[in-house]
Amino acid sequence: MKKYDAIVVGAGSAGCVMASRLSEDPSRQILLIEAGFDLGPMESSDIRSPYPMSAYNSNYQWKNLNANIVSGSDVRSCSIPQAKMVGGCSAINAMLALRGTSDDYNEWLAKGINGWGWEDVLPYFKKMETDNDYVNEMHGQNGPIFISRQTKNKNRQIGNAFADICQERGLNYINDVNSDFRNGFFVTPMSTDGFNRYSTNRAYLSEKVRSRSNLKIISNALCEKILFEEKVAKGISAKIENKFETFFSDQIILSTGAIQSPAILMRSGIGESSQLQRLKIPVIVNLPGVGKNLQNHGVIPLGILLRGNNISPTTQPAAFIGMRANSGIDGGTSDLYFSLWDRSAWHSLGGQIGVLNVVLHKPSSTGSIELKSCDPESLPLIDFNFLSDDRDVLRMHKGIQVALGFLGDPKMKNIGLKFGLIKLNAVTKQLIYRSLITRLISWLFELILKIIPSILNPLYDIALHSIPNGFLPDANIKEIKKALRSAILLQYHQVGTCSMGPENSKMSVTDPTGRVYGVNGLTIVDASILPSVPRGNTNIPVIMAAEKIADLFKEKVWMQKI
Repeated sequence: MKKYDAIVVGAGSAGCVMASRLSEDPSRQILLIEAGFDLGPMESSDIRSPYPMSAYNSNYQWKNLNANIVSGSDVRSCSIPQAKMVGGCSAINAMLALRGTSDDYNEWLAKGINGWGWEDVLPYFKKMETDNDYVNEMHGQNGPIFISRQTKNKNRQIGNAFADICQERGLNYINDVNSDFRNGFFVTPMSTDGFNRYSTNRAYLSEKVRSRSNLKIISNALCEKILFEEKVAKGISAKIENKFETFFSDQIILSTGAIQSPAILMRSGIGESSQLQRLKIPVIVNLPGVGKNLQNHGVIPLGILLRGNNISPTTQPAAFIGMRANSGIDGGTSDLYFSLWDRSAWHSLGGQIGVLNVVLHKPSSTGSIELKSCDPESLPLIDFNFLSDDRDVLRMHKGIQVALGFLGDPKMKNIGLKFGLIKLNAVTKQLIYRSLITRLISWLFELILKIIPSILNPLYDIALHSIPNGFLPDANIKEIKKALRSAILLQYHQVGTCSMGPENSKMSVTDPTGRVYGVNGLTIVDASILPSVPRGNTNIPVIMAAEKIADLFKEKVWMQKI
């Protein structure tokens, strides 16, 4: 029976970091297991692409993973694109490399999560990155993740127009959004070297790292549960090729994300005791916060049908310009974010429509995750409960007013034939993922467009709604709620379901080092431990957190045993 010094469960944005950093010590035997497959460090061309082509490959994602976006009598559900492969969501996301703001981390510190203020986390943001554009005290030059920014070019019609409008209106131009946290507009940093994506698989599990004799990677291994003796973790049970196998270690590191980590904890007997007892799961420790506090960024996508055929190619990253703003609702600061996409999808049809996303960066609404059964193949019940807090309704409505003001500007009208709300219907959903059929449709559309340009407008009636009455400035609260609840979508930034926090808080699941309260030998390192969603995409903060906890783990756990 082989026993490992640590088992890392989940090879996503955090798990790859943990396995890489812990295996730097050749005296330690590390096992990394992943529910999905492993493409190796070179990855495929659609993953490496600076435009997120891999996001449109359903083979890279969990099947049938659905969630309620809003709850109540008008409940709406949608699928969640969650990566199931080594590299995790860092291999399929849009590659925006935003740290959030200093306020995000200082707010954690104010909640009693010691060691997570801005000054505490900055060294780990620097450690993880090689910034191609800035060489100063705020950025790193030797980290595994390359970060680059783009420049204007004639193909970025929407982004260029938006930047010009911002400048004309006297808004702050933020040179470096990752160190200057004022509101304003900025060029978005991306986790690329300018030509290729840098996933955590590529960056942290290179051929050199994989050649370490003390690191073993097992893919296609679905973790059932953590095994305990009394309240001490001793190993895991995982399903491999339809049979369960056991792997042993006194240190289990759970890095399966904000959806799967609470599910594994609950299957293992850690969670709210009443829920566990309902499923006849023996209770190891009663932690009511497991699966609670689910947060995400909500988004309203406004579409811009371009005039002509001068579209952004898929050889460039998707995003170019972003903007932060205050809603002013209940003292909200930097709680609104606007991102510009010069194309809405990978194909020619998507190339004719750009997107102005209105994003709520600091939501007050929270949701939950619950188990349906003990079967690891059974996906959990996910309820984001968006817009349950009226402050979020008012914030989103304010953001839409700002966005409509940009779309009504003459510079935007010069390039936009039609503006509206992006439709998500049977036709558009069918066209999202790459397949032989969608490629054929895209090719035919491009051919017809060259011959009959006038076909553009009627074809895109299937893709854009007119602006709902509830989005207009004089709408009443009932109209606003109805319009938002029917249109709001998910971003892929779920956090908070195994939150760090003080031990005396009933909603806390881990301490500031990621160690789970009430048991020994179990650490969580992924988006689930973030107590609130940062004002930015979550991939870079999760990598930072993994770098920080890897150091804390070696110092607080292993060094004590030497």
